[in-house]
Amino acid sequence: MLVSLRIRTCGKVSKYGENVYKIGRGVAVLARNGWQTVRRRGMSSYTYMKAPVTQRSKTFTIQVEVPADSELFAFAEELHERGEAYKGTFQGWPVIYTPRRISPPSTMQVISDGKILLMPVPASERPACFECGTLEDVWRYYVRFETPVWVHKSEDLIWS
Repeated sequence: MLVSLRIRTCGKVSKYGENVYKIGRGVAVLARNGWQTVRRRGMSSYTYMKAPVTQRSKTFTIQVEVPADSELFAFAEELHERGEAYKGTFQGWPVIYTPRRISPPSTMQVISDGKILLMPVPASERPACFECGTLEDVWRYYVRFETPVWVHKSEDLIWS
């Protein structure tokens, strides 16, 4: 399915050349669409990238192919039925599936005023989760398998 994604930049950075923008989110998607990385700043979450076209706006709209919702949900259900952790791709997009996890009750040691105290830790449960798309929230499809099943799609889509 072809969709338009809205990528917001932090503006032009002329010291790195013409059409270079400071990018916080969407680096992987932009790189697949002709953008070139000019510089990545150490531990910073920003990347400086050169746009393939000249534009005055800080927001770019690009066309990308994403899996249909029905295909994604069918794949998520297949992984959920297997019940095993999965990290891979689906139609070129990164996927992570984590099965339901139950942690039994336990105790932890806490040192207070030089004394060791045993504190109870209650049991906890994390529902099974399926996530496909970018970690940068540019495009993401998320399913949480609990009652009811919860599905979330990225907010930055402009459906065409």
